[in-house]
Amino acid sequence: MSNDDKKQRKTGSRVGRRAFLATTGAAVGGLAAGCLGGGGSSSTPTARVETRIVTKEGGGTVVKTVKVTQTPMKTFTNEAGKQVGANFDAVQTLAKQEGVTTWYATLDREAMAPVVKAFQDKFGISVNHVTGGSETILNRFESEYKAGHSIADSMVVGEPKISQVWHNGQAMELNADVMPSYGEMPDKFKDSENNYWISLRQLMSSYFYNTDHVSPSDAKDWLGVVTNSKFANGNIGHDPSPNIGMVSWLRGKYGDKYFQALGKDQPNWTDSHTDLARFCGAGQFDVAFTYTHKMGRFGDSLPIDYFKFDPMPSGLSPNIVNNKAPAPNAGILWFNWLESLEGQNTLGTTEYIPVHPKAKYTGYPNVYPSTDYDVDTFFTDYQTYQDNLKYWGDIMKPYL
Repeated sequence: MSNDDKKQRKTGSRVGRRAFLATTGAAVGGLAAGCLGGGGSSSTPTARVETRIVTKEGGGTVVKTVKVTQTPMKTFTNEAGKQVGANFDAVQTLAKQEGVTTWYATLDREAMAPVVKAFQDKFGISVNHVTGGSETILNRFESEYKAGHSIADSMVVGEPKISQVWHNGQAMELNADVMPSYGEMPDKFKDSENNYWISLRQLMSSYFYNTDHVSPSDAKDWLGVVTNSKFANGNIGHDPSPNIGMVSWLRGKYGDKYFQALGKDQPNWTDSHTDLARFCGAGQFDVAFTYTHKMGRFGDSLPIDYFKFDPMPSGLSPNIVNNKAPAPNAGILWFNWLESLEGQNTLGTTEYIPVHPKAKYTGYPNVYPSTDYDVDTFFTDYQTYQDNLKYWGDIMKPYL
């Protein structure tokens, strides 16, 4: 997408949003009467509402009619015709009426269970977590969107795929009025240019090594691993279809040297990051390049340490709110809590590494002592992803 296209899209989006915000929904007092019912379209705000009060006075019944001035709820309408709160107070009120949100996310359902439960206990709103592979989740989301029958209120998939979604106009623009935690998060963890996504977790990869097989002197230099003949011929575990964001980062930092050396070492190609973590811990191979959170699943039960990148490369897991969400407010409330310090601390008790700068990661601290080094976040857009996917194939094709 050209800069002119981006500018036009961004300007059009904000003009549309101003038009949305010019429309206000029913008064809070009118909600119970069904003003927002199933259709979700905005109605003219009611400033004064007649209310009947029945009292008993002197043995008789007296009915009085009084007029109560109420503040109208500011809303706008999404592409599905559903009302969305234009500020967080309205979002919370409408979210409780919706009562449930559907979340398409590649994150493991079991790992996210305590996070989902904490949110449900706090707000009384259920989370329907639909999971699967990144491609599956994205295809399902996009096909439903195009058919006009969206089920998901929100989605998290890999960063290059999420860039497709907001470039195609399928994500809602976010701001601190609607979602306070969006305003609190550092720019490096959100789309501060277009305001369509915010990251939930840090997606890190490291070279882990089995401490029974690798000496501390070897562990001082991760790059030396792939050029050291003792780790060649199957002693390094690697995914043949790696995180292309990490490939982009490594290529930018180290050029071709790393990849050419890696291919010549003939890694133990293992098409599962969970298996890469497990097999390295079991000593099937000495070293494995895998996700931090996959190794974190095993807690402290394996003889594992990791080579120190400095800075530590950190991919992101971006979240978006569906522009055709059937329950947009519950989706926003869910995301706002996930990104808040409370939500991020809850996430940090799992295998997943939070993005909030004040959140603590207690899931597997030996893998990620964040105070030891700087974190270098990266976001891989769709074109960069395609370029480096081809690069990986060209470099590794003789060895795969």
